[in-house]
Amino acid sequence: MFSPKRPSPNSTIPIRSAIRWKLSVLLWTMVLFVTSGATCIPKRGINEFQPPTLFQTPPDINQLAEAVNRARAVQQLQSNAVTVRIPDVPTLSARIVWERPRRFRMTGGLSRMTGTDFDLGSNDEMFWMATRHGPQPTLHYARHDQFESQIDRQILPVSPEWIIEAMGIVDLDPSTIIGSPHPQADGLIEIESAIGSPIGQYRRTIHVDPKYGLVKKVLLRDPSGRLLGSSILSNHQYYQMIQTSLPHKAQIHLIPSGGPPMSLEVNIGFYTVNDNQGQDAERFTIPQPAGYTLIDLIQVNNGQSAPARAPQYQVAPITVPQTSYRGVMGMESNR
Repeated sequence: MFSPKRPSPNSTIPIRSAIRWKLSVLLWTMVLFVTSGATCIPKRGINEFQPPTLFQTPPDINQLAEAVNRARAVQQLQSNAVTVRIPDVPTLSARIVWERPRRFRMTGGLSRMTGTDFDLGSNDEMFWMATRHGPQPTLHYARHDQFESQIDRQILPVSPEWIIEAMGIVDLDPSTIIGSPHPQADGLIEIESAIGSPIGQYRRTIHVDPKYGLVKKVLLRDPSGRLLGSSILSNHQYYQMIQTSLPHKAQIHLIPSGGPPMSLEVNIGFYTVNDNQGQDAERFTIPQPAGYTLIDLIQVNNGQSAPARAPQYQVAPITVPQTSYRGVMGMESNR
């Protein structure tokens, strides 16, 4: 059975091996996004980015759902100004892109000087992560349908869809709400929903600001009630074209069944929204790097050894709405 072991404080394992171990667990949490190049950033007043006040009086559940569901206007996000902070690991730089519902690519590393240290991605059929540091470079992968049918997850406790929510793209269906929303001591409103899956109902809890309609916290529990992950969201900035505020900071905490709890902080410098640039036939195709050990997460969760090779998939480009940078029409990336 494959089970990553966390280096002890007195371990003599080289620092790059320790970094690789943390990457192999934590970078799964970044199941999102690749970049397409430098983005033009218009000079605008910072007040234009501030989320507007939506409610003067306490909102009801339908009003809260309407505010949260403004995120449905986001069909695609990109950024080449992403930093990832993990305890005991140097800050990572990344470039990301995400397209509904499951397509993403993210690449990055310890610095631009070292090149690509990790490659995360997803298409309609599967998701993966390749890391090149350590004694043996590895590529983990899994099919979405098989992963969703497993409850005992040794490395990644949550699905890629929840990671999207942990970054602030949340959908709230009033028909799935459990009980009544109720205020918390910090003034936020807690809303719990039932999320269906092949293995039973998960429970998702979100905390929403009653004045601005912003999602500030997301938690997920499995059908047994065990907490799998949580995310604290902040630094929300407003995008006029889609009339939606997006968080630019996420503090994510994961609890896998096969290891200790892990945490990381993701900061986004800026987003381009609904800008499907730089697409090509292999943008969301699983890589086939030579010399990498291939590890099937499904078999890891079942206590089996990895197969000799990973399957290949490819998806066609998709069409998204017209583009903007913070709601400015016609802003495009420079190649």
